[in-house]
Amino acid sequence: MALLMMGSSAKTLAQDTEEVVILNPKQVYIQKTDSSMTVEVQGKHDDPNYVYKKSMKLDKAAAENAVDVTEEFNFHLPFTSSSNSSRKKEYSNEIHSAAFRVGFNSAIGAPQGLSTNMANSWEIGFSAADWFFLKKNRRVNFSVGLWFNWKNFRMTDDKRFIIDNSDVVLSDYPAGADIQFSRLKIFSLSFPIQAHVNLSHGWHMGFGPILNINTHGSLKTRYKLDGEKYLDKTNRIHQQPFTVDFQAVLSYHNCGAYVKWSPCNQLRTTHGPKFQGISTGLLLFY
Repeated sequence: MALLMMGSSAKTLAQDTEEVVILNPKQVYIQKTDSSMTVEVQGKHDDPNYVYKKSMKLDKAAAENAVDVTEEFNFHLPFTSSSNSSRKKEYSNEIHSAAFRVGFNSAIGAPQGLSTNMANSWEIGFSAADWFFLKKNRRVNFSVGLWFNWKNFRMTDDKRFIIDNSDVVLSDYPAGADIQFSRLKIFSLSFPIQAHVNLSHGWHMGFGPILNINTHGSLKTRYKLDGEKYLDKTNRIHQQPFTVDFQAVLSYHNCGAYVKWSPCNQLRTTHGPKFQGISTGLLLFY
């Protein structure tokens, strides 16, 4: 007898001491005869090509012990303990290490004259690891991660960033200068703490804070004057050592869009202008 079932919660398949937890399987096939049973799972929440297949021999008594419960997709396979023992391991975890973000960044709450060009202010990041904590039959799960993140605040108008007595200040370009850009760049080790909601049909939503350790910052300005190229740069911009962002993500299978708000001042207020940040872009999971 072949049985095709669709599910939206975690499923557990077990024989003896083996237990397999599969989150959001796409399709499940169960084929049972008087002497054998085969269970095949196709697809899971983060891998549409995933396949799990298990076959076993049955005697008459064991065959009668295989019970299908379609409402909750809980079924007991032969040679297993009671359902109470399966509840002892309701939680599992998965580690993902392949995600990439690219987006646009802009300064908000900035003083007059600090006007960043969002189309030219890039944000780029990738994950070293994201650790997902999963619970069976629950639509909301949680994760913590480690990301590497770069963001730029880039101006292309008539103001530039300069260093004056170790402080970052805004200044005019020399008269007649051919302006290219002036930008600040900040590199962060980021630790996102996110809640993930499984919506339906491959859609997911995520949100939560991101803790940042801002380990490096730099300033760079390029312009031309009287046919000569000028480059001003420094690696001491007194970025805030620690900041917190808040992020929301809407994803479909392996891609998504994000919005991130940075309410903290990006520079130490004793050494530079006060401004915060906002960014938006795309996320890819592979």
